[in-house]
Amino acid sequence: MEQRPGHAARDGGQSVPFTLAEEYESYEAALADGDSVTLLTWWRGEPVGGVELDVTGPEADAVEIAYWLVPEVRGEGLARDAVATLLDYAFDEFGAHRVHAEAFAFNEASARLLGALGFTNEGRLRENHFADGRYYDTLVFGLLADER
Repeated sequence: MEQRPGHAARDGGQSVPFTLAEEYESYEAALADGDSVTLLTWWRGEPVGGVELDVTGPEADAVEIAYWLVPEVRGEGLARDAVATLLDYAFDEFGAHRVHAEAFAFNEASARLLGALGFTNEGRLRENHFADGRYYDTLVFGLLADER
């Protein structure tokens, strides 16, 4: 099993930490580009994470989903609810044919979440993400509209 990186490489693959203000700026920029849907995840009146859908295919029928939560609220089912909600939107409203997701190989909880939501593990990108002075593998997942 790979060693888990420090906070500078969050479980979702972000290589630099964000302040809450920077996170809001990131969401505003994503909303302005028109090629993504971004939602904040709230818990007890506080923003604790986010989930994002980005167009990746040339015909806008392939999208990528990404998500993260602060460590204090993991295990509460928030990521599952947020990802499931955005998957419904991706397939039912947006008309996506395929949704792509990635997780660091050491992030077993994220891989389990994707599997529980019907994603297929399609492979491993070896040492493709550099953070905290070392390289990490990424697992690649996919879910097709007719697999839901």
